[in-house]
Amino acid sequence: MTAKANPAETPASAEASAAPCLEVAGVNKAFGSFPALKQVSLAVGRGEFVCILGPSGCGKTTLLRVIAGLEKPDAGVIRINGRDVTRAPVSRRGIGIVFQSYALFPNLDALHNIAFGIRRRGWSRHDITHRAEELLSLVGLEECAGKFPAQLSGGQQQRVALARALAIEPILLLLDEPLSALDAKVRADMRREIRSLQQRLGITAIMVTHDQEEALTMADRVVVMVRGGLAQFASPEEIYRLPSTPFVADFIGSMNFLPGWRLDSGLARHGANSLAPARPPAGTRRRITLAIRPENVRIERSGFAGNQLLAHVEDVEFKGSSYRVGLKILNDGSAGRAQRLDAVMSPQDYVRLGLRRAECVTVTLPAESLLCFDEPDSDVTFRLSGVRR
Repeated sequence: MTAKANPAETPASAEASAAPCLEVAGVNKAFGSFPALKQVSLAVGRGEFVCILGPSGCGKTTLLRVIAGLEKPDAGVIRINGRDVTRAPVSRRGIGIVFQSYALFPNLDALHNIAFGIRRRGWSRHDITHRAEELLSLVGLEECAGKFPAQLSGGQQQRVALARALAIEPILLLLDEPLSALDAKVRADMRREIRSLQQRLGITAIMVTHDQEEALTMADRVVVMVRGGLAQFASPEEIYRLPSTPFVADFIGSMNFLPGWRLDSGLARHGANSLAPARPPAGTRRRITLAIRPENVRIERSGFAGNQLLAHVEDVEFKGSSYRVGLKILNDGSAGRAQRLDAVMSPQDYVRLGLRRAECVTVTLPAESLLCFDEPDSDVTFRLSGVRR
């Protein structure tokens, strides 16, 4: 399938093309007394691939269904290409949907599953067949045209479902956890294929997923949802490196949390220890929680300078391509349980250092990697020992 050349843009068409493909404005949705969506607003640009990510029950699938027209919002507006489709039926929204179960017709072969959605367009039988064959070629299944769903692998079924969704040339492609039924190897292959296909076609796509790696590797931007609302909407790099809340920091990847520190003139202090974050919050004499990714924690045998702590090696875990080293911070001058850090390091660095359990080491927490969050925060419960894996 070849991309169609765009005609020269008039000022009006240029303005339209600059507008978001999808706008969700102030959407609420409740099921009985349960608020599934609370004042959700976002805008998705043309040609963007956006992943909606969050824990079970956060509202991500409900949001996708509201965008699709499968659920009606209690309040708010949905616009696609600038057109208000809040009350429009699914068939009039210009969307293609790939469901988690694929929802292929078991009595139709791959070619006719793809052709099914085109039949209502009034095309000739020849044009319908040509379009279906073109899409089979696009997803690499030319040889499977005559096979029924039961004769196809999971990955092949997924490709047929994707081709069927693309057959109607949708404005917006919606994917509801399309890879969750696949094994790990096929899943990794398919996410690369979906992303490559989306980029080649330039289609706007929104995918719901519970898989963090999937969201970070596939998306231009990621929506992180919690309790029916948006916690953060940003690029994968920004969400990973600069999470906006402790919940986002805790949910995406692994994170060390060090609660109970106090901010004083730009320095974070805890007992006898002090650290200088690169982006301390404004104000002073306030309680904060520090956070840092395990891969950013650096271990050395000696030396003591800025943003360094002394720690004991508590435990070591071999993880194949890396080692996880559990550390107990020393010299903090505080009562109660000592705070803990996890560090992730390469096998080469681990062998170079020759670390042993119970030995004392110097730990560097780089200022640019050290995050600060106000306490208390109800979005996440911190463990004093705690890194979430």
